[in-house]
Amino acid sequence: MARPLTEAQRAELSPRTYELSVRGRTNVEIARELGINEHTVSSLIRLEKTQRREERLDVVEEALATYRETIREGWYHLERLRQNSTSLNVAGVMNSIINARQKMDDILGLQAPKKWRGHTTHENMDLSKFTLEELELLERLLETATYDDVGPPALESYYP
Repeated sequence: MARPLTEAQRAELSPRTYELSVRGRTNVEIARELGINEHTVSSLIRLEKTQRREERLDVVEEALATYRETIREGWYHLERLRQNSTSLNVAGVMNSIINARQKMDDILGLQAPKKWRGHTTHENMDLSKFTLEELELLERLLETATYDDVGPPALESYYP
């Protein structure tokens, strides 16, 4: 059984394990390359993630403070513009507030899920679970969704 890593070894190996992991290497591959246990690799990756997260907190807090200030100033200006309801600046100020809020949501991980463009083939679908009507509908949907370079099908084809 191998001896536990020293603190110096952990400090040296954790960034390397993390970088290899980010590049798509598996824990088993990383363990073989570095000559350490697979569980140690997992532990070192977690350690590095935690350290990097803690280092980023100051930057994150500074960015959030900037966006909060932008929002606060935006509402202040909107209140002043309310007296002149025909001002064209209202849209610009609202846009600034919305953009700042979206940036904050991005930083905090609160943004809506992004559209995922997966690739589904017959190889990873169990068609035996579908009824005949569902299979016919699936076929129509796939025909509609997979058009060639000519362009999308006519609007009428979207309706059964």
